[in-house]
Amino acid sequence: MSVWTSVSSCTPECVVHKLPPVGLPRRVARCLAGVCVLVVLLCSTRRTVRWTCRLLLRALGVKLAAPAQIPPGTLLAANHISWLDAVAVLAVEPVTFLAKQEVATWPIIGRVIRRVGTRFIHREGLRALPLTIGVLADELRHGRTVAVFPGGTTWCGPPGGRFRRAAFQAALDARAPVRPVTISYTQGGRPSTVPAFVGGGSLVASLWQVVRARDLIVRVDVHDPVDHGLTTFPPHARRELADAAYQAISASADTSPL
Repeated sequence: MSVWTSVSSCTPECVVHKLPPVGLPRRVARCLAGVCVLVVLLCSTRRTVRWTCRLLLRALGVKLAAPAQIPPGTLLAANHISWLDAVAVLAVEPVTFLAKQEVATWPIIGRVIRRVGTRFIHREGLRALPLTIGVLADELRHGRTVAVFPGGTTWCGPPGGRFRRAAFQAALDARAPVRPVTISYTQGGRPSTVPAFVGGGSLVASLWQVVRARDLIVRVDVHDPVDHGLTTFPPHARRELADAAYQAISASADTSPL
């Protein structure tokens, strides 16, 4: 295990439906609709991925509550719950993700995020990390939005584990704003763990839980920049950015009326 590896205490037993699941006919219909959209999504580009991801969410029976757009040239630091997180973020903005190498091998999802320019990192061998951070900084300098899950693994709800600092170096190098992002799921106005992809659960099992879910909503809350107004960055800024982003997501989760 490397210093980059994070361990979550969440397990598949955390996945609980807050409302009675939908019937079998609707589950089958969602699966068929999802397959049809996935065929289109596999051919998506950065220009079209936003709309195809919105279609995929709708096909799976998931409603999206999110801002109309995200300011360009921004590093988004989000908590991580599910494979559905990436779909929800891409439905808002065609971002460049930083993801662990294993995600590239996931069925369908891996191919989709490769097509939109995701940068991958081997967590057991971090020699290439500085180069990867440099690439992300270039993306930010060119006005593109970069999204990272600095918690390092998935949890059943926000805020998740403490944030790793490395990815924040890209924002420092590019002088780009950092915006914390809280991703959360609800059913019937109550927090839901249904989409959580945690522990030893399989991707197929997680997908099945999603298509069974009734009134599932994914919320993508983009907060104000944590470094607003800064023109210079002290040596410890990377740690401060990571901690500030984590605290913003924690506060959002703690004060949510849901």
